[in-house]
Amino acid sequence: MKTELARRLTELRLRSGLSQKEVAERVNISTQSCSHYETGWRTPVIHTLYRFAQVYQVTPEYLLGYTDESSEQPQLPGALYSLSMPKLAKLNDFLNFVSFSSESNTTQPINLNTASFPEESFGRRLRLFRRQARLSQADMARSLDITVQAYSHYETERRTPSPETFYRIAQIFQISMNHLFTGEPDVIANISEKINHLTGNDLLQVNNYIMYLKCQP
Repeated sequence: MKTELARRLTELRLRSGLSQKEVAERVNISTQSCSHYETGWRTPVIHTLYRFAQVYQVTPEYLLGYTDESSEQPQLPGALYSLSMPKLAKLNDFLNFVSFSSESNTTQPINLNTASFPEESFGRRLRLFRRQARLSQADMARSLDITVQAYSHYETERRTPSPETFYRIAQIFQISMNHLFTGEPDVIANISEKINHLTGNDLLQVNNYIMYLKCQP
């Protein structure tokens, strides 16, 4: 029997007019894996779930069947569809840098091979959210009905929580799954809005950076 996730993955693909092969290429998985996800035979890891959400322009919560409301995310410019969520986070940081440079009248060219932007691992972000909520690892483990060791492995990134556990963690912190995953409450909306306000050399720099990200593994 299909899970709600499997049903929605199938429904969204058919609605978009894409084949399993086309979706698999965009999500960067095999066609067989795409088929297994749609039949409910397998469950995608959280990173793959986000790629599906990105392709179909819906929230992870919608894919998992936790909500039917406000499911669609703001549309991204077409050139960004092939970028993963970590790369979108880097692009968002780059847009912040470009905006700051423009306000400071900085004209020094940016070396894309050496430019670095603040980035946190999921484990570190999870630990920071937990500490901000003044919760111990034992508190989290009890709320998730898992062992303290199992939860500790999430923060040390020895294990990745399932999509369902990831959702429950976001609920404990009272934030969206997107906020927990990227550290940005509305990273996709922010990117779209920032790009739409760019002109001239700033837009050229961002377009060059997008192409640079697309070429990275």
